[in-house]
Amino acid sequence: MDECLPPIIRDSRWFMYVFYFLAYRGRNISQVMQFKRRVKSMSDKEYTEFYASLSSISVNRAADINQQGLPRSIPHLTMP
Repeated sequence: MDECLPPIIRDSRWFMYVFYFLAYRGRNISQVMQFKRRVKSMSDKEYTEFYASLSSISVNRAADINQQGLPRSIPHLTMP
């Protein structure tokens, strides 16, 4: 989509709403769409509750990593 549509369309709320609706199964769409604007001002509790309430196609699927790759990845993780 980044290459095919101009940003004024691609980044507009009305255009992206359909994709968010499908990805998040029609729940908490406004909250999810505003996440990037709100995340820096969210408390730890709000942040935890936000992720606990998610029900999206990306959260409810098998992980991309396998049992052999996980131990190799953990030592390379960095925390902010």
